[in-house]
Amino acid sequence: MKFGLCPSCAKDVPIFKDYYVSEYGKKSRYKVNICMVCRGRVALPSKFHNKPTRSKLTGVLYQSKHEHDREAPLLAMQQAGAIRDLQRQVKYPLEVYSTIDVDNLLTFAEIAPQLNPAQILTMSELAQVVRRTRQKICNYIADFVYKDREGNLVVEDPKGARTQLYRIKKRLMISCHNVEIQEPSNKGVEQWARGTQVRGPHTGGRWSGTKT
Repeated sequence: MKFGLCPSCAKDVPIFKDYYVSEYGKKSRYKVNICMVCRGRVALPSKFHNKPTRSKLTGVLYQSKHEHDREAPLLAMQQAGAIRDLQRQVKYPLEVYSTIDVDNLLTFAEIAPQLNPAQILTMSELAQVVRRTRQKICNYIADFVYKDREGNLVVEDPKGARTQLYRIKKRLMISCHNVEIQEPSNKGVEQWARGTQVRGPHTGGRWSGTKT
């Protein structure tokens, strides 16, 4: 018999495979893990041993303890005025264009001042070709998004294990949105938190902080 962590029961319970029926009467397409106690849906631990943890502050169920431990410091920083507009689970579409067509457009743009007005129409045609090559690769779901005191957008993703897929998405975020994902550390006090009476564990900055 298999056991799994049930979000409703908040403990390890025996599970079985069956079709899940939601409170609205919608039946799942495939058989999933069902709690034998409350008949709710149960997610088995991932291969990276992420432990779903429910927040005592907001009641939100986080998929990992790293993500859960980051919630309290961010809420404290927002209350102290160090950050603002805190959001979680923000979706970013990752889309790319043909590199060859973009290079052709840029090359033409460099020599455009030397051309007569009749030839400028070619740039518009090249731009249309580039737009047609736009392809959506995937979506990236950011754990936490907020703005600092200067109004800069900060995207955070507390990580225990950095998979190859995550590394690819991190590079795509820079290319598509000009945003570098920050991975907060739990080794010290975050630089932004100093001066705002925010102290305690799991307040690491965008890089490894220093203990105080």
